[in-house]
Amino acid sequence: MKKSLAALVAVVATTAISAQVVMTKIGSWTNVVDLASNADGTHLVMTMRQPDGTLRLCETHKSGGQWSAAEPIDAINKHQGGTAIVGGPALTSTGRRLYFHANYMGGVGGLDLYYSDLTPDGWGKPTLIKNLSSAADDTYPSVCAGEEKIYFLRHQDTGDIKLEKRDGDKLSIYCSNKTPEGVWVSAEPVNNALNRSFNQDVRSTVDKQTLYYTMRYDRKEPSVVMHTRETLTGQWLLPEPIFADESGFDYFSPTPIEGGKMLLIRSNTKKLERVGYIVSVNLEEKRQTKPVVNDHGTITKLGTNQPVKASVVVQNPTSLKVIGRYESDQWDGRFDLTTPAGHEYLVDIRSEGFSFASHLVDYSNAAKPAMPENIELFDTIRLAMSIYDSEIFRPLDSKVIAVRTADKTVFRSTKVADGQFVFALPLGSDYNIIATAPNFDENKFLFKLEGDIVFSYFERHLPLDPQKTAVTLRIVDAETKEPIGARADLVNLVREERIALQPSVIGSGKAKANLRSADKYDITISGATGYAFYNSQLDIAKLKTPLVVIELTPLKLGAQIKLNNINFATASADLMADSYAELDRVVKLLKENPTLKVEISAHTDNVGNARYNKLLSDRRAQSAVDYLIQNGVPMNSLVSVGYGMTQPIVPNTTEENRAQNRRVEFKVLAVE
Repeated sequence: MKKSLAALVAVVATTAISAQVVMTKIGSWTNVVDLASNADGTHLVMTMRQPDGTLRLCETHKSGGQWSAAEPIDAINKHQGGTAIVGGPALTSTGRRLYFHANYMGGVGGLDLYYSDLTPDGWGKPTLIKNLSSAADDTYPSVCAGEEKIYFLRHQDTGDIKLEKRDGDKLSIYCSNKTPEGVWVSAEPVNNALNRSFNQDVRSTVDKQTLYYTMRYDRKEPSVVMHTRETLTGQWLLPEPIFADESGFDYFSPTPIEGGKMLLIRSNTKKLERVGYIVSVNLEEKRQTKPVVNDHGTITKLGTNQPVKASVVVQNPTSLKVIGRYESDQWDGRFDLTTPAGHEYLVDIRSEGFSFASHLVDYSNAAKPAMPENIELFDTIRLAMSIYDSEIFRPLDSKVIAVRTADKTVFRSTKVADGQFVFALPLGSDYNIIATAPNFDENKFLFKLEGDIVFSYFERHLPLDPQKTAVTLRIVDAETKEPIGARADLVNLVREERIALQPSVIGSGKAKANLRSADKYDITISGATGYAFYNSQLDIAKLKTPLVVIELTPLKLGAQIKLNNINFATASADLMADSYAELDRVVKLLKENPTLKVEISAHTDNVGNARYNKLLSDRRAQSAVDYLIQNGVPMNSLVSVGYGMTQPIVPNTTEENRAQNRRVEFKVLAVE
């Protein structure tokens, strides 16, 4: 008489199957249909047959050596009203994603593949893996650590009508790989050596090479747990049973966990109900998974504790072959890596809209974590801009904006100093950086923030070209209008710019100069033998014609020249400092023409009485002469005269006119 399953469980808590395999019962459940576990075996998800015959996914956690009550996963069981068949659970190694099969409405075939993610509020709404689901039943999904590869079972027509009626279609192991974009490619059956019999379930492992599955050689025979490995060339080794058991028990849901152990469901039923209890076995070393390293860390936003959901890609540093693809949790930023031990890996971290991080890790010591405890990513960079004049390299008061190419959104900069600006720019798009300033040509460049960004701070320099007006200087004799060769010195009165045109350039009396369109220039013409110098100011913005005619006065008896910018303190004969430049020109002229004897005269406006203005003009003329003598002009070459208000050049009717009448002049008295 056969014993019931419950009776067997009560009698056998620990059973020795062979000298190498010891089996230990886990928990007290006797209605388990299939099983899933996280990597360390502390979190179980089970398909459990209810008293009414329905199947429900339940989960339990181990803490302090005790298992919690098996609680139904309502987000999955009650989805679409709770009438669907659910089963085939498979947890990722982190326990944060649960794969399973179900026949929800709106699927592709009968039973389709789904997954649910763990949130702070529990398991989320099931998501259909549409790319992998087919018109046939697709069941028992299992993913590699990193979720870059998935195995599952698909019904295949055997052509045996009797078998179809009794066992249904044959189940074959299929495999699919995930693209870098996260899309599962079309699934294909694995090697025929694995699909030669009646497969019941399949389980991938953390080492990404080992595969366990349950099969029957014949439908009347007990199920056997098989073990195989994939070679480096992509071929599967001949499958072998993980242990021998002649007792006639069925085994299914082979679930490897840490420590060389495996969880199984054991049943003695001869009916196809797949109901049993959970046992743990110690695997022989040759049946265990290859050594792996379990490493972890968190990914957060720079300067905060805000978690970032990111992809974590593990690669061979030499070939860049992808070893595994992982994700950090969107709720707490934690990521877990499970990779083959004994190697170095390149680990790349990416998240859309965030920076890129890369780490070279050494897992030659499996017990020592190699990844940083926390990796900080940033979603905004600082761009420091220096805007300056392209010719004189001086900072410019300008306007600098960034225009995002994706949607034309404008980002404005913050001025931190003269010509210095700072942007805060979100990652994930390119930007046109545009700088403008009055009377300068616009300049811009494309700043790329798409792709992998490693640094959070950038500096860029952007010179602006001044807008220019082509001005022609024509230098002629004031009397004959004939061209004269001379030297021209132009000094920008707005910014630091000096232009010198040598006599060789103006040999024909004409020269061109590109002058800044909005600036004022002090123009000095000198070096023409027998002629006085010329000094004046030129406002380029007010030019009505690009031709500027400059008349030089011949140095002959009676020649008279108004000196510009000779200024005195109010009601005083003290020279202002801005007078020195013009007086220095007089010094230079007289030293170059030592035979000249000149009169330096001062004039006033009509404010005040005549006597006062005469005395004031005498003193001012003498102050100018004293400056010339102090700078090397012979005393006998100079005469000072004050004319007061007696020789106005314009009526003293306005303040502008009176300013013109307040002047100092230069007159040739003798040419010896």
